[in-house]
Amino acid sequence: MIPVNWPYSPETYEAFTAMDRAGFTHYCCGDRRAPHVLVSVYDWGDYIDVINVRGADRVTAARLSKCEDDLVDIFAPSHAVWHYMGALEPTVAAILRLPAPDHPDTPTTTYPAPLSLFVTSRERRHMIVRPGKRGRC
Repeated sequence: MIPVNWPYSPETYEAFTAMDRAGFTHYCCGDRRAPHVLVSVYDWGDYIDVINVRGADRVTAARLSKCEDDLVDIFAPSHAVWHYMGALEPTVAAILRLPAPDHPDTPTTTYPAPLSLFVTSRERRHMIVRPGKRGRC
């Protein structure tokens, strides 16, 4: 799912490969060759991990909590329990190192989600979805 208009690097390839191996589902929002944003999602059941990629240096990863009375919108989340922003490689590494939701050290306190996770309905037009394989690394 690496956009063709991005300069290729082994680190970029490895970050996308790590997301694929972890089982993330990818949402390519916009033209596949030059998307507005790539949103990758892993559903744990009670939590959802999201990686929002707007460029090689504009990436936000977050863990979102599913509340019983609140539906989680992966394109406009209202709250998060953890997030990290930065370049692609360290951001992907950070979320993949995050303990599983059932681990005692995992974050659970909710706070307002970063605005950098918001994807407008206009940006979502012409979406391509590539389902992930189950089984987190």
